[in-house]
Amino acid sequence: PPTITESKSNEATTGRKASLKCEASAVPAPDFEWYRDDTRINSANGLEIKSTEGQSSLTVTNVTEEHYGNYTCVAANNLGVTNASLVLFSKYAKVGP
Repeated sequence: PPTITESKSNEATTGRKASLKCEASAVPAPDFEWYRDDTRINSANGLEIKSTEGQSSLTVTNVTEEHYGNYTCVAANNLGVTNASLVLFSKYAKVGP
């Protein structure tokens, strides 16, 4: 089954572009899917998904408050499925006390 080799959460600024990246190694090469709150994401409405062999990115072209949150990258081939959780968070969000 695929193995996620790298997944990066990212900070974003409202009104700017931001990307989440996910890499996986597998033979045969995996197919990627992106989810937000258990809903599959497609390239539409300011979201762009680009997948190449072993790597996928989800780009938000114009970040709004609605885009912040948890995303799931799923890598699958005929031998199995694996996933990784990533977070798109506000650059100006307060962290800690």
